[in-house]
Amino acid sequence: MKKVVIGGLALFVVAGALIGFNRMCSMTRMGVDHVQNQIDEAIPVDVQLRELEMLLEEDLDPEIKKSQLAVVRQKGDITETEGDITQLMARVDQQWTEIEEMQAAIPADSKTEFVSINGKQYTRSKVTSDLGNKLTRYKSMDSSLNAKQELLSKQEETLAAKEQHLEKLMEAKVNVIAEIEDLKARLTLLKAKRIEVSDEVDNATIDRINELTRSIKRRVSEDEKMLEYETSAYGEIQMTPEADEEDVLKEIDEIRADKAVRGENGELINIR
Repeated sequence: MKKVVIGGLALFVVAGALIGFNRMCSMTRMGVDHVQNQIDEAIPVDVQLRELEMLLEEDLDPEIKKSQLAVVRQKGDITETEGDITQLMARVDQQWTEIEEMQAAIPADSKTEFVSINGKQYTRSKVTSDLGNKLTRYKSMDSSLNAKQELLSKQEETLAAKEQHLEKLMEAKVNVIAEIEDLKARLTLLKAKRIEVSDEVDNATIDRINELTRSIKRRVSEDEKMLEYETSAYGEIQMTPEADEEDVLKEIDEIRADKAVRGENGELINIR
């Protein structure tokens, strides 16, 4: 067994060296494709049509459902991001309002030591420190808001791409269903035509049988007549007896007598 395998490998290598490895691989692929084509052609059309329907049910439909789920989830992510943006915008606006109010509470006179906010007194340094902290938080929230808005933009682009993919799948499904229905109708018509052709072939066969029967009858009849002719020509004994001489002469005399008693036009003559 090992010798056979080694010999096969050696033959493969030698053949590759002679005709070129790439060309040999190409020829091998051609052989495989040819065999596959023969196998495909051997499969009945209605079986292949059922296979197409199974591909639609088992492959395309699940892919469509998967795409639909991806679109639904993407829309959920967008809704969540939009909610985050709404909340962040409210917090940013609130923070900015507090910053503006605190800034407005600081006296223009830099020598004023205390600042009154909401009826309470705070040192100027305390207000300035809190104002700086609020500004830092504002910048951070504003940066987060910008990031969320950018994320929302990307999510909407992704949603558009997923919806387009789903639309293509749905369109492909509609086209496949239409193709299947068309193929079914054509296959039904083809089967009906084949039945008609089969009937025509049956009728032609019957006509041929009848024609051949008539031909055989004619030939048998001709052969029978030829046999009669050949038998007569060779003087075979006849079953009907030949005429007697005395009878013949008597019949002639009777005809002569009959003519003597008739006129030229064949009328009877009165003889007494």
